[in-house]
Amino acid sequence: MYGWGASAGTGKTKVLTDRVLRLLLPKEGEGEGVNSESILCITFTKAGASEMIARVMEVLSHWAVCGESKLDEELEKLLGHAPTNNQRQKARHLFATVIDLPNGLNITTIHAFCQSLLGRFTLEADLPPNFAVMDEAEAQQLMVAAKDGLLNDFLSGQCDPDLGNALSILTLHKNAQQFDSLVKSIINQRHNIRNFINEHKDVNGASQSIYTHLNIDVDDTADSAFDLYFDERNFPRDKIMQLAKAFEFGAKGNQQSAAFLHDFCSRSGAERKTLKDDYLSVFFTTTGGVRSDKVVSVGAQKQDPQALEIFQNEADRLMRYIDHLKNIQTAFATSCLLHIGHDILSRYERGKALSRKLDYDDLISKTHGLLTSDMNQWVLYKIDNRIDHILVDEAQDTSPDQWSIIQAID
Repeated sequence: MYGWGASAGTGKTKVLTDRVLRLLLPKEGEGEGVNSESILCITFTKAGASEMIARVMEVLSHWAVCGESKLDEELEKLLGHAPTNNQRQKARHLFATVIDLPNGLNITTIHAFCQSLLGRFTLEADLPPNFAVMDEAEAQQLMVAAKDGLLNDFLSGQCDPDLGNALSILTLHKNAQQFDSLVKSIINQRHNIRNFINEHKDVNGASQSIYTHLNIDVDDTADSAFDLYFDERNFPRDKIMQLAKAFEFGAKGNQQSAAFLHDFCSRSGAERKTLKDDYLSVFFTTTGGVRSDKVVSVGAQKQDPQALEIFQNEADRLMRYIDHLKNIQTAFATSCLLHIGHDILSRYERGKALSRKLDYDDLISKTHGLLTSDMNQWVLYKIDNRIDHILVDEAQDTSPDQWSIIQAID
């Protein structure tokens, strides 16, 4: 297998085209070149496949009619040595040979190749013999139908509690356009989402795994996180009072902070919640970074040599609080998205099943499943009888799942 991946305009297609042409020509001392039907050339787009076919056919048609000296010049440039008589004769007849192929040159996109392969092995792939592939417009219609169905059930109170709660939270933070964008992202990542959910048996198990990974309990909330760090049992009141007293002897900024810290320490846990942001600003900048040690002025440190250490310890403690709070928010938001994604994908999949059609991602996943199933040896045996050379253009745009298919048939 040969693959090329580089930036646009660097000549990848030219290199691959030349490789195809060299394969079609016999090697020096051999009678024939490679059978054109045994070459599979995969590119990323239909336009790329069409361009490559056009380039190969343009060269072959030119070889068929150009003068002897011109043919020798071009073959020598391609092969790196003067052509043999056998190579000249083959070059002259290649255009006629290729033009007579029932399906033309086997230069195609990965999706078209998968569709062709699945069409040959519908039984093994568990597909109906007459399956079709939906275009992007049809897929878009199904996405809209899935989204609208979910929203209609939500508005009519027919959603299950977890899903309804997830949507309620989402609508507080996303407008209609952002929700549409979210649905598209869910559809684009549907196989990853589906695999993740299946790995954990169901959507609730998948959600639980997120909380476990982030070391968060499903019952944790922003309020419980605050209590964990700021209620009377957990807030280091005596140390902060000690820091406040040292600040009284510091610079003007320290003195202002001292008054606030004294007030903050005198409050109850519930009252401190309303002052949380002001308290954090004593230790963190507006961009979220810990304030420099210089914030504890010389006067404050002279008054209490422990002042800087207390300040640093509290900044570290508050950083753990912020991280804990972010983990709670991340776990909750991800859980909401998983429930919404699971429902939308279920509706989308049902719509595809009713239409008896596959989308482009299905072509990849179904082919991957076919080549890794119990029938893979039979399928690969049949493919091996036809394909000897695999060439891949735009390799940098090929996804891991697509590469796994190419590697399976290599």
